Amino acid sequence: MSLLTGKRAAVAVLALAASLSLAVAATPGATPETDGPVKSLRACAGLYSFGNGEKIVVGLQPGGTDLYAARLSTGDVRKLEPAGEQTYRYGPTRDKSTPVEGSIEFNAGRDGEVTSLRWSQEGGGLSARARRVRSEEESVTIPLAGGAAISGLLISPPGKGPFPAAVLVTRSDRYDLWQLGMELLDHGIAILAYDRPAAGNGAAACRKKDETACADEARAALSFARSHARIDPARAGVVGWGDAGD
Repeated sequence: MSLLTGKRAAVAVLALAASLSLAVAATPGATPETDGPVKSLRACAGLYSFGNGEKIVVGLQPGGTDLYAARLSTGDVRKLEPAGEQTYRYGPTRDKSTPVEGSIEFNAGRDGEVTSLRWSQEGGGLSARARRVRSEEESVTIPLAGGAAISGLLISPPGKGPFPAAVLVTRSDRYDLWQLGMELLDHGIAILAYDRPAAGNGAAACRKKDETACADEARAALSFARSHARIDPARAGVVGWGDAGD
């Protein structure tokens, strides 16, 4: 993932860097910006904006154990590999971590919440800072028929609302939401993702196990979203992709 400044610099660096290029102002080097340690891997996930308006998503892989970065304007994705307490490195493709092309350092406040990141090109070249785009997050419990319930995550734009909302029917769990979810959030749309126990080991299993249960979960999530104070019930719907969209 390369961050470029000016057309000539862009041409020169693109020959060496990965396709996740962002046109931002270069700085001679990073200065310490972190007041405290990042409290969790989850705290790193979110939408980040560079000075020129270019945005990247840092997301959690399904299961919530690994991070990736994606450029919104192109959809290019890079897996982030730990390289320090708050620093991650990435390689030239989604699946290749070597040779290392750059790094991302997350900067947190005293409360451990991430406020920004600093991207640096490998070898001490270009460096730039991106601020985290503000949002409101709420862990929720979605009731099902018969007294059961599923866990979910509601992320909405800052402010009072009510906001339009998309219930994300993902492949497996609430962590499989970031790339599409953050793009919707960037357009002022709240998102609700939830764990999918009926899907077993993925949404494809829904077709083999219990399609009715999977549909019931989606309906329950939509009903929950429409009843939430921050959501406009007349502008709430369902979005699915991959097997989850079938």
